[in-house]
Amino acid sequence: MTESKIFVDTSIWLDYFLNGSKESKQYLESGEYFLLTSVISIHEIKRKLLKEKYELNIINNKLDFIKTKSALVDIEEKICEKSAIDAIEHKLNTADAIIYRSSIEQAALLITLDYNFKGLKGAKVI
Repeated sequence: MTESKIFVDTSIWLDYFLNGSKESKQYLESGEYFLLTSVISIHEIKRKLLKEKYELNIINNKLDFIKTKSALVDIEEKICEKSAIDAIEHKLNTADAIIYRSSIEQAALLITLDYNFKGLKGAKVI
């Protein structure tokens, strides 16, 4: 695993779009990292922005930004099976377990603001 290859959690993208925090910007704007994002994050981000009453064209622009800045990782059968074990072992909800397992399978460091990942190997909570 290398820190130059990072898996961006939903919480980082939402922090970037909603708060513009310095921590999120350092990972997303520096250009020094190869970014990966789970397709499940697309669902979570769109759902959150819809709940926040963002216009659909603005939401689509943000999703397009994610798709140009990072490589999207599909949810494969192997990830689903292994993430079920991760969910039980680490007390993660389904989406978090899938994102965590996806980062492991991609040999990427998971960057997140979500304390559910605190202490997990291969995850960095900022």
